[in-house]
Amino acid sequence: MSVGGMIVPSKKYVQALREWCKQTGTLMIIDEAQSGIGRTGKRFAIKHIDSSSHTNDPFLAAVGLANIEIIECEGLVQNAGKIGRYLKDAFEKIKVKHEGFGDVRGLGLMIGLEIVVDKVSKGPSSEHASAISQYCRDHGLLLEKD
Repeated sequence: MSVGGMIVPSKKYVQALREWCKQTGTLMIIDEAQSGIGRTGKRFAIKHIDSSSHTNDPFLAAVGLANIEIIECEGLVQNAGKIGRYLKDAFEKIKVKHEGFGDVRGLGLMIGLEIVVDKVSKGPSSEHASAISQYCRDHGLLLEKD
C-alpha cells in the first residue's frame, strides 16, 4: 500500500488471497513497516479489511509494545484518522479546481495524490511534482516524489 503509490487493496481481494493461502498452505505475511501503528486511522492497516498480522520475535514484541504505549498515550491513532480525513477532503476539493491533480487515495495519513499533466490523460507530470516538492521544501515540508 505504500511505495507502490498508495493503492489500497480491496477487502474482497485480501480475503480471496487469505483463502488461497489457507488452501495452498502458504504463509501470508502482512508487512506494515510503512502503513502500521495508526498511520491509516486504525492501529494496523490490515484492520481496515477485518484481518490481522502476527510475528513471534520477543525483542520486536517488546519494541512494538513500547511504541504502542506511546501511540496510545498521545492519541496518535485517532489523530491520524481525523487529520487524514481532513487532508483527503482538502485534496479532493483542490483536485476539482486544478488540472494538475489526479486521483486522491489512501487511508488515514497514508494518502497518495497523483500529480498529472491533465485530467483527461492522467499522465504523470514529474515537472509539476518537482515544482510542488520544491515549493514545499522552501516552506519546511519534505515530500517524496514516488
